[in-house]
Amino acid sequence: MAALLLIALMAGVVQAQTPPDTSDDDGPPPLQNGLSQPQPAMPPIPDPIPDPIRRPVVRPFEMPLTYQPAAPMAYSIAPQVAPKAAVTVENYHGAYEAPADEQQRYYLSGVMGHFEAEQAMLGALDGEWTVSSKDGGPLFTVILNDAGEASPVEGAWRDVRKDHASSIGVIETIDRGSVSLKLSFHSGAGDRLEPTVLSLTLQPDGRWSGELNEAGTVQSVVMKHAPIVPTQP
Repeated sequence: MAALLLIALMAGVVQAQTPPDTSDDDGPPPLQNGLSQPQPAMPPIPDPIPDPIRRPVVRPFEMPLTYQPAAPMAYSIAPQVAPKAAVTVENYHGAYEAPADEQQRYYLSGVMGHFEAEQAMLGALDGEWTVSSKDGGPLFTVILNDAGEASPVEGAWRDVRKDHASSIGVIETIDRGSVSLKLSFHSGAGDRLEPTVLSLTLQPDGRWSGELNEAGTVQSVVMKHAPIVPTQP
């Protein structure tokens, strides 16, 4: 009996002195001075590269809560001058309505301010242009979409010559420099292999002048902003 107790006591001492198995431990190995191995610092996440195609967007104007009515308002203001006959859209003007009140003037001012802010963000080529010959006759109407120098220019054309069949299309190539502009597109019957090329140079007054090469026929042209139809007073 005493021999069995002595064997059990010696087995307990040996088990207590045996170090635990750490072969499956994924922890950092200790350094020579007993400290843990420091983990390498994570590299900083770089900021996303801005997309040059997307430009800042101006949100539509919204009336503040102070100008919004608490309940629906009945439209009961009679016009100052009643039209004697039916009025077309082209001949309509504001004299048929009562004068705008403070709320309406504030809203129109806010809408116009947001519109002007968005227009100020566009490039100088944005808008409708008229390409005319040396004698002033219109040749093409060009509409360009210019979101700024960081974005490519896109556009479309239309043949407005009286002796040509009306045709429209997309401008295929637009090369813009600081004072130079080159537009290339296929006009004519559609089976022409040679493109129509506009090679222009910016003038001090904002117009573009140069030459139009149409299947080998070259002529001097001027491109300027199309006139804006004035609104009725």
